Amino acid sequence: MKNGRSIGDDGAVLVFVAVLLVGLLAFISLAVDGGRAFVERRDVRNAADHAAMNAAWASCHGGSPQAAADTSVERNGFPKEQVLLTHLGDHTYRARVESSLTTGFAAIVGVNQLDVAGEATADCVEGSGSPGYAIFAGGHTCYDDGKVQIDIPGSDQLIMGNVHSNNNVRIGGANNDFRGADNPPLDTGPFEFTFVPDDSTPPINHDIDDFDPTNYATNNGNEYDTGYPAYDSVQLWPIGQPFQPGDADGHLAGSDLFWRGIAQANGTYYSGDIKADDMKSGGNYIDGVYFSENGNIELDHSDIGSAANPMEVTLIAKKGFIKITGSNQYLIPFTDPSIPDLTNNEYLAYAGIRKSGAARCDKFGITLSGSTSQWNGTLFAPRSLVEMNGSDNSTVDQGSLIGWAVRLNGQNITIRANDSGTVGGPDLQLLR
Repeated sequence: MKNGRSIGDDGAVLVFVAVLLVGLLAFISLAVDGGRAFVERRDVRNAADHAAMNAAWASCHGGSPQAAADTSVERNGFPKEQVLLTHLGDHTYRARVESSLTTGFAAIVGVNQLDVAGEATADCVEGSGSPGYAIFAGGHTCYDDGKVQIDIPGSDQLIMGNVHSNNNVRIGGANNDFRGADNPPLDTGPFEFTFVPDDSTPPINHDIDDFDPTNYATNNGNEYDTGYPAYDSVQLWPIGQPFQPGDADGHLAGSDLFWRGIAQANGTYYSGDIKADDMKSGGNYIDGVYFSENGNIELDHSDIGSAANPMEVTLIAKKGFIKITGSNQYLIPFTDPSIPDLTNNEYLAYAGIRKSGAARCDKFGITLSGSTSQWNGTLFAPRSLVEMNGSDNSTVDQGSLIGWAVRLNGQNITIRANDSGTVGGPDLQLLR
């Protein structure tokens, strides 16, 4: 009688091992190829989100929704042929991004390809009423450069209006009071940020409590990381004619002809720098549009105008910076009822100086500095920093600080957004 296993026993073991190996390979394929598919699905959903939002935004602004979706998808790493865009009416678009993965281990068990898709719907609704922005940082690179998109190191600020950032926000000062755009009483109203989100959150309004504080903490302050998009912001500048930008960078486009023409007609056009004394005649300041073609504008005198009789002025430095310093200044935007675009002009200053890299985040295009002053209107520097260093009850009233980045460094100052009822920017919504 022989000892040991029979040939039949050996065959049973081999069958068992084979089944075990197949199961093991199936498990490995699920872990490896399934993980790749999960990442790919997340990526196509993000790409679909961005494609739908950009298509809707382009539709709102007279652009090509398909071209915007194609460009968006390519920026997110997919060929434009992989996006299917469907127009659902008005400015509403659905984007579907499809992708296929060639499997590795899964091919052993007969699965050679995994198909994934992401779909999103977005619309763009024309706004009505003032956008209500007290601060708007339209840039998107400061976080990458180790800088801050909106930096508020000052104390005792009163911000009455919405705040928008495409990137991080740092609030380092003490006793700062933030309220919504409708200028509510002291004891009501949320502090609202609107922002272009990271890959997982639609662009909606948030209270400050919805933001995640990072490890930054000094002077009882916090840094709020809004997340930032993988490419240029879909939220363009909240401005209208005659400052309508020609592209996302916010340059004057053809509008400089309008402003230049007014300044030339009034004798306030300069090819180079403009100083405060250039705005005076017979010892008095002259209202009007002051346009510098290639230089800077410096209004550095005190005691300009009064609360009852402010100076009406709009400052345009097409390629330069604007520096407004001094005490007891009372400035409001220049208006002219005989010119339609100037009947209700809301713009106090435009600085076209072009900073690059990290300099966009901390080198000013417009700076306000002074005490007991009131500057009305919008201050717009699309390629550089807008900063306010006022103190002792200085105010930007019925206006906004709008720049690539914004810094609020003064004390005891107020910014009150314009709620005049003028047409606001379109609202972009991700509907899913």
